[in-house]
Amino acid sequence: MAQLTSKEQEVLGLIGRGLTCEQIAASLSISTYTVRKHRSNILRKLDLHATAQLVAHAASSLRAAAAAPPATEVFAGLTPRELQVAQLITQGFTGKEIARQLGISPGTVRKHRDNIANRAGLRSIADIILRATNPPDG
Repeated sequence: MAQLTSKEQEVLGLIGRGLTCEQIAASLSISTYTVRKHRSNILRKLDLHATAQLVAHAASSLRAAAAAPPATEVFAGLTPRELQVAQLITQGFTGKEIARQLGISPGTVRKHRDNIANRAGLRSIADIILRATNPPDG
């Protein structure tokens, strides 16, 4: 596995904080194309194949650096199956991988993911991962 450059590490850290490509570009004073190129290089170097895997890796790196345990209160009120799906999402598994692992269809995984997001007021897989690994204060 290849070593990340310092700029790629910066981009990875900002991804872990939930910033979009546009926000990262503005923060680092680089173009969005350059951010996407760094992101592509990070995926390749870390042997990751999906955005969910990248966000999960970035968030777990931040959590490890802060020595913070993962948040379980984010998953309070989920059904047992939704809890399984949520935990696999936070580990960076794709919908197809989750479906294979649990013996359900990818459509069912999408429905569970939508239910998880709706209950927590979230919009995306990245939001689910980030909320689970970096819960809001309060």
